[in-house]
Amino acid sequence: HYVLIGGMVFPLFAAIYYWTPMSSSRPLSERWGKWIFWLMFVGHNVTFMPMHLTGLMGMPRRVYTYLPERGWDLPNMISTVGSFMFGLAVLLWVVDMIRNFRPF
Repeated sequence: HYVLIGGMVFPLFAAIYYWTPMSSSRPLSERWGKWIFWLMFVGHNVTFMPMHLTGLMGMPRRVYTYLPERGWDLPNMISTVGSFMFGLAVLLWVVDMIRNFRPF
């Protein structure tokens, strides 16, 4: 996911910001775009770096629960916060798209 999001999702959002004026006659907000980029960038790294660390600590993948005494609680909580940051960035992007394509 680290490579997929960094290599495909970020360029996709950049392309949308670059090419939107061709289809809507006005660009998306540059100020909002900067906020969205930084929230995505930080949220992406805060989400996936702790996942690498918990994997090195021995956490198995694709399990719905885990033993609480293994020390994975804090890294998993940090990953959850990072994913909400990324989700907030996507929500702000949706709002920016709606603002851009609204009828006059």
